Amino acid sequence: MRQPHPALILTAALVVLANLSPLQAEEFAELDASVLREQGLGTDGASALAFLRGRTFSANTREQFQLLIKQLGHKRFALREAASRKLILWGVHAVPYLQEATQEKDPEIVRRAENALQQIECGPGSALPIAAIRVLARSKPTGAGAALLAFVPFAEDAQVEDEALNALLTLYPKADSIDPPLRQSLEARLSRQRAAAAFVLGRLNNQPTVIRRCLSDDSAVVRLRAAEALLAANDLEAIPPLIELLALDDPTLSYKAEQLLFHVAGENSPRVSAGDGSKEALAKQQMAWRDWWRENEACLTIPPLERPRPLLGFTVIAQRDANKVWECGHDGKPRWTISNVEGPVEAHVLPGNRVLIAEFSGKKVTERDLTGKVLWEKTLPQNPTSCQRLPNGNTFIATTSAAMEVTPEGKEVYSYSLRPERGDFGSRGGFGRGGFGGPRSGGSASRFGSYGAFRQPNGHLLVLRRGSIVEVDPLTRKTIRDVNLYTTSFSSVEVLPGGRFLVALNSRGLAAEYDSEGRKIWEYRFPGVHHATRLPNGNTLLSSQQEARVIEITRAGKVVWQQETDTPAWRIQRR
Repeated sequence: MRQPHPALILTAALVVLANLSPLQAEEFAELDASVLREQGLGTDGASALAFLRGRTFSANTREQFQLLIKQLGHKRFALREAASRKLILWGVHAVPYLQEATQEKDPEIVRRAENALQQIECGPGSALPIAAIRVLARSKPTGAGAALLAFVPFAEDAQVEDEALNALLTLYPKADSIDPPLRQSLEARLSRQRAAAAFVLGRLNNQPTVIRRCLSDDSAVVRLRAAEALLAANDLEAIPPLIELLALDDPTLSYKAEQLLFHVAGENSPRVSAGDGSKEALAKQQMAWRDWWRENEACLTIPPLERPRPLLGFTVIAQRDANKVWECGHDGKPRWTISNVEGPVEAHVLPGNRVLIAEFSGKKVTERDLTGKVLWEKTLPQNPTSCQRLPNGNTFIATTSAAMEVTPEGKEVYSYSLRPERGDFGSRGGFGRGGFGGPRSGGSASRFGSYGAFRQPNGHLLVLRRGSIVEVDPLTRKTIRDVNLYTTSFSSVEVLPGGRFLVALNSRGLAAEYDSEGRKIWEYRFPGVHHATRLPNGNTLLSSQQEARVIEITRAGKVVWQQETDTPAWRIQRR
C-alpha cells in the first residue's frame, strides 16, 4: 500500500465525535493531531482557534493576499519564507492569487508561487481545517463558537462546512435563550453564517419562532438549513418551503431539499422524478409534492431526523475472486475481514456492525456480523449483482435478470424483469452505488440481459438499454426518461445531484461524468476501472479489475490515496 500523504484520508464529513466508540475517538484525535503537526501547527485548542480565525476572511483579506504575494520577492529571506508559509496555510483560498503571481516579472515571486501551488495541491486539503475543527470541538476553548460561526462562510467545500456545523452543535448546549454570537449570526451579512445559526438553534430545538422567520430569508441556503432544523424539531412548517426549494437552479440545494422530503414521506413519497432537470420536469415534480402535502398535511408525522451518522473514512472492499469482504482505514490495515463468502460483488456496512453482501457465486444476499455469521439470507434463482437496505427495512436486490424488493421475511414486494425486450440488444452494465458487468462478469450481456439496477428514493429504477440510462417505475412499468450516453461498456453508474451520472466504462478504462442530457463533462482514465463512486469531499473512489488497486482522486485527477489488493476489487464503499 502506498500513501502519498497521511492527512489526505482525513477528509471525512459529519464526524460527530459523540457517536464514535472510545477507540474510534482516540484514533481520530491522533490523526487530527498528526495533520496539524505536519503543517507546523499546534495541536491544542488555542492553536486550532488561531488557525481557523486565520482562515476567516475580513474586509482587508484581499489586501493581505496582495501583500503576501509581494513579500514573496522581499530582499529578506525570513520574510519570503514567512509569506510562502502563510499562503500555503490559506490552502485553496490562496490559489487564484498564486496563479496570478506566476505571471510576475520577479523570478523569485514566480518560483515561490509555483512551489506554493504545488504544495497546496499535494497537501492535506480539507483534512487540515477538519482536523482543526475537531480539535476545537473536543477542547472547547473560549470563543470557539463565535469563531466557527464566522468561519463557516469560508469553508472550502461542503464537507468542511458540515463538519463545522456539527462541531457547533457540540459547542452550544441547549438553552432557553439565544447565545449572543448566535443572535448576531442570525443577522449576519453572509448567508451561510445566517444558515449556520439557524441550523444550530433549530437542531437544539431552541427558539422555533425565530427559526420560522428564517424560512422567508432571501437566501435559499438559509431557508434550507432552517427547514432542516425545524424538521428535526418535528415542525411541519418546514414542509412547504422545502417543496418550493425543489425548483431551485442550484442542483445541490434542490437535491438536499428532495432528500429531506423523502425522509418525511418515506414509502408514501410521490413517484415522480426531476428527470433531466428542465424547468418543465422540476415544475411537474414540485406539483406532485404539493399534491402530496395537501393530502397528508392533516395526518403527517415526521420521523426522527437524527444527526447524520459519522462518515469515518473507512473503505469497504468486496473481492469476488478472493471470496472476502474487508474494511481498511487510512493506513490500509484491515479493520475486519469476512472470509469464505461466495463471490461477493457488493457490501454495505449497516448499523450495529452488520454487513449486507451480494454473493454472486452463491446466488444469495446475506446479512452477516463481522465474524461472518449469517443473520439473514435471501436465496435467489439468479446471480445477485447489487443490494441495498432500504429505509423501510426491506432489501432491494438486483440480479442478472431482475430487480426486486423483499421484506425481512423474504417476501417479494415486486419483481421487475431486466431481460431485454424483443429487438433489444440487452443491457451492458448496471447501477447502484455501482453497477455490474465487464469482461470478468461471467457472461455476455446478450446472454443475461442486465447486470444490475439501482433503486432511487422515489422508488424508480435505473437500468441500461443499448448504452442508455433508462429510468423506469417498476410498479407501472412506465419509462420515465431515457438518456443516451452513446457507449455500451458500463460496469457501474451512480446518480449525482442535478440529474448527472458518474459511470465506470470498464472496457474503455474510463471513469466519466455526464450531464442529464448525456454530455460528458469530466473523465479520468484508469485501466480496468470497474466501479466509481463520488465522495462527499468531491473526490472520486475507483476500483480496477486490471490493476488490482483502489484509488481516490481529486477533480483534477490527482491520486491522493490508494490501496493495493491481492485480487481485483469489485465494489468499494467509503463510510
